[in-house]
Amino acid sequence: MCRSSETPLERILSGLRDLPGWAAEQPASQLGPVIIKGREVIDRTEAVTAEATRRFEKAGGYKADGFLGMVPW
Repeated sequence: MCRSSETPLERILSGLRDLPGWAAEQPASQLGPVIIKGREVIDRTEAVTAEATRRFEKAGGYKADGFLGMVPW
């Protein structure tokens, strides 16, 4: 159930908790679309994370944790 108080990341994690059980119930011969959609989710997540990382690095966000750069952070 989606609640407006949940962040998008919390909603994603909630869905991921349900995914293994749901996927196990699907007929093996029909898992192609599940695999494709899963890869789409991974690709979009990587794109969003890359942009967040770029913004975090540009802002020097790692400095708040006492690090001198992104690599040591």
